[in-house]
Amino acid sequence: MMRSALFVLTCLCSLLSFNTYAADNEKPAITVVELFTSQGCYSCPPADTLLEKIDLQDNTITLSCHVTYWNYLGWKDTFSKSYCDNRQRVYQSALKGNRGVYTPQMVINGRYGAVGSRERTVGQAMTIMARENRIEAVDLQLNTSNGLVISLPKIMGDTAQSQAHQLILLGTTGTQTVPINRGENGGKTLDYHNPIAVVEHLGRWDGAQKTLSQAIDKHAGVKEWVVLAQTWPIGEIVAAGKLMVE
Repeated sequence: MMRSALFVLTCLCSLLSFNTYAADNEKPAITVVELFTSQGCYSCPPADTLLEKIDLQDNTITLSCHVTYWNYLGWKDTFSKSYCDNRQRVYQSALKGNRGVYTPQMVINGRYGAVGSRERTVGQAMTIMARENRIEAVDLQLNTSNGLVISLPKIMGDTAQSQAHQLILLGTTGTQTVPINRGENGGKTLDYHNPIAVVEHLGRWDGAQKTLSQAIDKHAGVKEWVVLAQTWPIGEIVAAGKLMVE
């Protein structure tokens, strides 16, 4: 039903119509878009560009997770992490619209997977996920010692009662321009948006309102911090927030 619903929607024709959904008197929904990509993937640059456009939308968190499994093609991705390989593989059992492991793949709200270069399909998925999978806001602030203060909301409903959640802290490095010397994209200079540089697992969370403190002083070069709360071990994102630090 989810896949058929995506194709019958006709109201979204371009990225300019990516609008987050909110009922009357509610805050706009947060949308989290993760792109699994690689500098060694010939079909990935259009998706990398699309991710940057998506980031311009209000209440949107974007992450670029660079996989290692194309590094054998003649160019080692300078942002690649085995964490991204593992995260993408574990996602496959949880995603709607699943096609297996591939690049470029966009994952929306931890629930729906789509080919990352298909602008219309991604836009439709974002609209559906904003309606069906409301993500609560996590507030992030810097304290006087330059640490991170993470204020978690109370999660309501059946999800909070029946499932544990995992908390993940991710540090990204903004827009990076990389000359690619070899491989499928050899000779090109490409831009990458919000590549993940830091991954910190903050443990399990029961969905209750609480505040955490996290030291971040050892991580130089991070321009944005993101916190995700997902159903355990990986799946639907129930709360998220971000903080620009540079």
